Amino acid sequence: MDFVYTCGLALCVLAFILIIKQTKTGAVLPLSIALGIILLKSSYSLIGSAKDGITNLLRYTTANENISVLGKVYFISLLTEITSDICRESGESYLAKSVETAGKAEIILLCIPLIESVFKMIREIMI
Repeated sequence: MDFVYTCGLALCVLAFILIIKQTKTGAVLPLSIALGIILLKSSYSLIGSAKDGITNLLRYTTANENISVLGKVYFISLLTEITSDICRESGESYLAKSVETAGKAEIILLCIPLIESVFKMIREIMI
């Protein structure tokens, strides 16, 4: 239910930004960043619940390092998306694409150990 409130807050923020954009276009980017931070703070309970659920699942698995890699990949993708959206809103689409490309490369580098472990498992099954 918290997610419904977060989405409602996001729509209210969007309406507020659209109203401000009509009068003062220079204040939109700092305002949207500040309101985005407030929106992220409102979703801390969702993040905490997800963290607790993942922690409970990890008690039953031996793949803690793989889950850690997946968490890093999620964080990098989230940070890449936010940064590229800010760049794109500022009119720097080339910079946004560069950030997205760098984020994808970082994710590929992080996933190499996971791919290696999958190949090891396949090799063990086939032998």
